[in-house]
Amino acid sequence: MPHITGRPPATVQGIVQSREAAAMLQAGRWIYTAALARKETRGLQRLEEYPALDPRQTHRLILSGIGQIRTSTEQVPHARELQAPREEQAI
Repeated sequence: MPHITGRPPATVQGIVQSREAAAMLQAGRWIYTAALARKETRGLQRLEEYPALDPRQTHRLILSGIGQIRTSTEQVPHARELQAPREEQAI
């Protein structure tokens, strides 16, 4: 396989396959980094450690970079509607 040996692919099809493989690898790196950055999930599965919604976790994760992936957060517009429960209110 040319892409493993470090030789550039000789055909257009080989170049396309090489770029597709690189894109899949990078997407996997972004997915893995995002999974490590989030403390809970509200997708198809829920962690037993986080059974209830935590309003402090209602933000988007923004990933950037290729060689070194950086993460940042962005406020979600509807997040203001969710208020973290205050201890003095829980009586």
